[in-house]
Amino acid sequence: IVHPFTSDKVLYSAIKARGYKIITLITPLDNNWVSHCKDTLDKFSDHVLNVEGVAVKDISQVETLCEHDSLHIVGVINAFDYSLEYADALANHFMGLKLDLKFSYLRCNKFLVNQALGDAKVRHIKGILINKDNPFENLATELGQFNFPVIVKPASLSAARNHVMLANDFSSL
Repeated sequence: IVHPFTSDKVLYSAIKARGYKIITLITPLDNNWVSHCKDTLDKFSDHVLNVEGVAVKDISQVETLCEHDSLHIVGVINAFDYSLEYADALANHFMGLKLDLKFSYLRCNKFLVNQALGDAKVRHIKGILINKDNPFENLATELGQFNFPVIVKPASLSAARNHVMLANDFSSL
């Protein structure tokens, strides 16, 4: 399943070159952008579904298509931060993942986070949410499971790079 607006031609052609079929989901929030990538959708998508943009409602539509065409979902790619929770919910359902959707909802600036992870040579993302209901002081056990360096970023107002930091030890948290 591919969200249609991530470097569309490059992404779609790379997926197709590997022999995969592409299901493109268009949500109501995406309708304004469809005209910008219509050529790519026509050329690369095997299926384009207009969906509601609510995972629990859209899953049955995708399941019906998969059953009808004997398709098996092997990946879910989203384009915008607003669709991250949606994509993670689809990945949980179709791929058996156990992604924390509350955490997915709060994650933003994923490109800066991924760049920082790459720079730190971290391949697997482990996360913990710290907020007023789950304060830093009460998380010693959970924080002890992390290896440094870790990336720290606020859940909101973090559009600029200076809001994302790399902590090398507990004292820098």
